[in-house]
Amino acid sequence: MSSGSAEPSARPLPKGGQSLTAGDRRRGRHFTAVIADAGIVAVLVWTFFPVFWLFMTSIKTQQDAFAFPPKFIFIPTLDAYRRLLSDEAGFHWPRYWFNSMFVAVTSTLLSLALGIPAAYGFTRFRFRRKALALFGILSVRFMPPIITVIPLYFLMQYLYLIDTRTALILVYAAAELPFVVWIMQGFFAAVPAELVEAAVVDGATELFALWRVVLPIATPGVVATALFSMLLSWNEFPIALVLTGENAKTIPVAATTLIAERTIYWDRVSATGVLAMVPTLLIAFLIQRHLVRGLAAGAIR
Repeated sequence: MSSGSAEPSARPLPKGGQSLTAGDRRRGRHFTAVIADAGIVAVLVWTFFPVFWLFMTSIKTQQDAFAFPPKFIFIPTLDAYRRLLSDEAGFHWPRYWFNSMFVAVTSTLLSLALGIPAAYGFTRFRFRRKALALFGILSVRFMPPIITVIPLYFLMQYLYLIDTRTALILVYAAAELPFVVWIMQGFFAAVPAELVEAAVVDGATELFALWRVVLPIATPGVVATALFSMLLSWNEFPIALVLTGENAKTIPVAATTLIAERTIYWDRVSATGVLAMVPTLLIAFLIQRHLVRGLAAGAIR
């Protein structure tokens, strides 16, 4: 009797019950996916709407840009871009663009040339007070850049570098150096030490091992670090405002000349912002494969 009474409980559940449970799970996963997709869309709208509005304002007339409520249906015009690129009202866009690009690229290369060996040294070698030295390098980034403007102005004036691209390159490279050291140290730490030791045993110097063994593996990290360093220089405003005049003026500083005494030329300001974004977007698009790998590697660590 006991075996007969236990037999019904040992039978498998009906197929209907199994399909209902599987259906509930599928509906739960579908609901979670919908919520996640809605959250992603909301973040994208929040992130890209200012860029969209900047572009829309750049193709409006000055009257449409000031319209309230804002006009979403209007006749687009490229008059703002024409005014910028035709040097109208003394706005020499090609020169400002060249200054910004030259300063950003050169300062980034200089900071990488100094920061990569330093980061490799911190990763590869052991020495006393290494943590204190790293903290000292990082502490430079704790200071707001604006508090260094007056000392930098007097220093560059003493060196006869006011209103020169050289002054901006030196200042920006020094500001980017702590960032490069700290970021690249993390990427170098992920490279197996056995590879470097094997190269050294085979007779390679530390610099040769860095160049031929470590850097090829850490290329995505170098690309990501270079892009973010370049953006720091490309978008910097207060230091460039103080250290430059007309010759070395960069795009962020030049944009302030479109703010007149009684009005702001919003169409040309927006066009300046759109044109300023184009080079960085193109560079990010061209190196996106290395950039994504570098950011993913940093996130995993």
